Amino acid sequence: MGAKASLGIVTLALASLSGVQAQSPYVSDEELEAEAERESKRRFYDALFDSELPFTNPDSSWELQIKPKLGDVDDEPFIRLPMELRYGFTEQREGLIGYTPYLSNPFQSDAVSSWGYLNLGIKQRLDPFINDNWDLAFGLKARTPVDDIPAEAHEIRNNYALYEPYVVFTHENPNHPRWQHVLSMSYIWVDDDPFNVVDASGPRPDSLFTLRPGLIYKPPGEWRYSLEVDYMTERLDGGVNDSLMVIPGVVWYPDRRKRNIPVPGDFDVGLRFGLVIDSLPEERGRSDLQVSLRVRYRLDSLSRDRLKAYFTGNGGDTVR
Repeated sequence: MGAKASLGIVTLALASLSGVQAQSPYVSDEELEAEAERESKRRFYDALFDSELPFTNPDSSWELQIKPKLGDVDDEPFIRLPMELRYGFTEQREGLIGYTPYLSNPFQSDAVSSWGYLNLGIKQRLDPFINDNWDLAFGLKARTPVDDIPAEAHEIRNNYALYEPYVVFTHENPNHPRWQHVLSMSYIWVDDDPFNVVDASGPRPDSLFTLRPGLIYKPPGEWRYSLEVDYMTERLDGGVNDSLMVIPGVVWYPDRRKRNIPVPGDFDVGLRFGLVIDSLPEERGRSDLQVSLRVRYRLDSLSRDRLKAYFTGNGGDTVR
């Protein structure tokens, strides 16, 4: 199966086991309550899958995310395995470094694989912005291939370096606090691979402007619902093509406060349906209904510290 496929299986198993969160008997009530409040806000914002939203990690804390694209198992000859490490430089600024390999899909006869690409990013949150009902963040993400991306990915820009400045707003109506309105804008600038790892042939694809308005609904409980409109266009770079997709989604976030087994980390499961209204030329052979399944495993510095306290017996008050 190969080293990359083995890594994928190990990670998927880890994600499935991580539905329990360390609840150290040495965490004070105040710490637990503060964590729950922070986690509630984080999970509210994270409902929009891979879109960047105006949340940053606390100062000097880190978070590891592993997000296998399980929808690839049925549809693609590869399985993508995005991994990101995020670090909070301050309360309002975080950086990230990530890696996405394309693992060989053992369930497909025409399986292909690739070492994929690396990505870096920085995000700055403005706090406060207008008032407490508004949040804003802006940042820059960069991505470069470290191997040829399989042509079956139908993404002609994958074999180029991509630089994406972005800005994202969210607004909460105080009369309807369970709803969040989201608007994000970005420009994906396509450039040659600076390391010449991939020999991309043919003319360079046009850069893309993206506009994504959306809604997040947070009812009581462990479920979050979202609706996005994803518009992309090449016209700002002289192209003539556009794409438009309507994306409803649902995410299940198991409540970490209800777990009592000391396994570090956290996880959530997301399902979204992409209803294609129009598409870019390279995507026109694909289905007009795109279903994506994602399991995300997340380990942060707080989870690590609580697990360490559990096994070493160091810490404060007992959690009731």
